[in-house]
Order: sequence, then structure tokens, then C-alpha cells
Amino acid sequence: MTTIEAGLSSAGFSIEEQMNCAAHALELPLLVLDAVGTPIAATADFPSDVLALLQRNRQVLLQQGSASFPTLTLYSLAQANAAYGWLVLPTTSEHLSLQQEDQLAQFGSNITFLLWHRQEIDDHDRRYREHFLYDLIYHNFESSNEMTALGRLWNYHMDRPHYVVVVEFDLTRSAEQLASHLAILEQEALRFFSRRVPQPISLLLDDQLVLLLEQSNLCRQGLCSMAKQFQQELHARAAFLPTLSIGIGQLHDAPADLCRSFQEAKQAVSLGRYRHPTEGITSYADLGILKLLSHVRTEELDDFCQETLAPLIDYDEKNNTAYLRTLEVYFEENESLPAAAQRLFIHVNTLRNHIRKISELLDADLTFADQRVLFYVACQSLRVLRHLRQ
Repeated sequence: MTTIEAGLSSAGFSIEEQMNCAAHALELPLLVLDAVGTPIAATADFPSDVLALLQRNRQVLLQQGSASFPTLTLYSLAQANAAYGWLVLPTTSEHLSLQQEDQLAQFGSNITFLLWHRQEIDDHDRRYREHFLYDLIYHNFESSNEMTALGRLWNYHMDRPHYVVVVEFDLTRSAEQLASHLAILEQEALRFFSRRVPQPISLLLDDQLVLLLEQSNLCRQGLCSMAKQFQQELHARAAFLPTLSIGIGQLHDAPADLCRSFQEAKQAVSLGRYRHPTEGITSYADLGILKLLSHVRTEELDDFCQETLAPLIDYDEKNNTAYLRTLEVYFEENESLPAAAQRLFIHVNTLRNHIRKISELLDADLTFADQRVLFYVACQSLRVLRHLRQ
């Protein structure tokens, strides 16, 4: 920004108006991107293929700036070491006249001021909104009526049932990269879910994105399917983002129970990694026995696994077999011999013989329900232990 007076002189215009004025003066189409590469405004004649190029290579733009786009002019919209975005022209800087360069600098200053001003307002509003949402999911209110009344300030209908969804990247990132990736994730999540549910609510909390989605006509299975679509669409639109896992809490009618649903969603995304280390979508209601096992002390789980599965573990170690893995897959496939055999790349008859051998080693009859439950729980306990020891 050249001077604060230049910025103040433009305060009466919107970003779109400033951009259209610049496009008219420069006689070139223009695009404004925000600090994470998301389009804010574009003239009607801005080439769609250039916009698509920038979106496909958004990570390159964030990491290397304009250097990676030699056929374009990307004017950085920055002030006092704070970046607010880019003003993009679909031509190289060499094709700009000195007059156009001066005009570009002036309009760039004006738009930078408007972006700064908008961010100040957004940040102020966001801080108050985040305080409210934080208090909401940690139940720091005296009553549901108080929660509902304060929610109306942001036009939130907290008196209606909401699902709580927690989204978490599968891989750790540096603090700076994580902040950038979470900002893009939140934008993409709001864009996706706004087309499907009434007014989705978002909150960035540590390294997770928390979403509150109004139930409306949405059932749990429908939400799981929607979450899968979101994963797929996000990968197509922002392939540079790491994969992510999603946890879904149970639906509770009372606003005061949102804190419970939030804790359930956090447990779901964490415990879901026992089954799907990456890209999992886990509903708390579907966790089954894992909900109980996660509260058992590690030492007790270890003792239980040793007492129950020791003959199988010892036999595998001495004979280089994989009977424990066979039993786990057998249970994972709901005791379906054809499905388990396919996963293990063996014939069904071979698997049947292996199950018979496993029964002998364990001195158990797996045709009895109580015996199957015992060893199923033992296999689940072993899975929890492995996850805790990673």
C-alpha cells in the first residue's frame, strides 16, 4: 500500500467495484484471489482456463507465488508483511505499459486496503463467534435457552437438532502449513455443505475442523454418504491437501447435549483409525465394542490379549504362520468364509482348514456364540493396543 490516504479514498467502493474500475482503466480482464488462493471476484471476461490453472496449482501459488506462472501477472496484495491475496492479469508484465503498471500499483493499493478492512471486520466477528461456539461445544452456558438466544445473533437455530462432525488431517504438518491447509479445508467444507444442509456452522479448534450440521431431513447414513462425497470432491478440487478422516457424533435433541455429541465425534475420528488409519468416516454409533475398550487401561487390555490369544501368537512366532491375522480378517468380514478367503488370497477350503486349526490351538469351538464373542473382543483389543503403541 502506498499511503493510508490512498486506501481511505477507496473505502467507499467494494472490491468488485475497484476491480471493475481497474479492468476498465487497464483494458484487461482481472481476477482477485484471497490469501489462500480462493477467487474473491473476477470480471466477466476473465479467461476460465486461467482460473482453472490457478485453482489446480493452488499449492504452487501458495508456496512459490507468481514465479511459477510466467504467462501471467500476479500483483501481490500485501501490507506490512501481511499477505491478503493477488490481483491477476492474464498477460505477462512485459506487455504492460508504464502507465498500466502505475495504474495497477494504485488499484492494487486500493484493493489491498479493502481486503485489510474486510479482514479486520471478519476477524472481529469471527472472534466473538468462535467464543460462542467454543462455549457451545464445551457447554459453558447456564441453560439451553441462553445458548439458543445467543445463537440468534448469528442467525443460528440452536433449538434445532444438529450433528457434530470433526474433520482431521491424516498427516501432521508444520504449524504454518497446517494453518493454511485448515483455512482451505474450512472454505471447501462450507462451500460443499452449504449446498446440502441449512447454514452449516464451522469452528477451527487446534488441528481439527468442527462442523455443526442441522439435521433437517438428514439421517446418519445419509450424512456418512455425504461425508464420503466431500472427501472425493475435496481431493478433486484441492489434491495438494493431505487426506483426512471424519468422525460423526450422535444426534441429540437438546442444545445442551451438543457438548456430548462433540466428544463423541472426537472419539469417532480417533477410534475410527483402528479400522481405517487414513480417509476413514466413522460414526460414533457404529464403533461398537471399541467404545468400551477405549476406556480400559492399556495394561488390562494387554493382559486380556495375552490370556486369550497367547497360544495363537506363540504358534505364529515359532512356525512362521499367520493364524492370528487369519482370525482377525475372519471377524472383520463378519465370519464370511468367501469374503475372508478373498482378502487373504487363499481358497475357501484352505481357510476352513485354517479356522479348524485355530480352534484347536485356542482350545475353543468357534461355532458357539460366546466363544466367538470372546475372541472377537480379544482381536479388537489387540487392534486398540497396536494403535496406542504406534
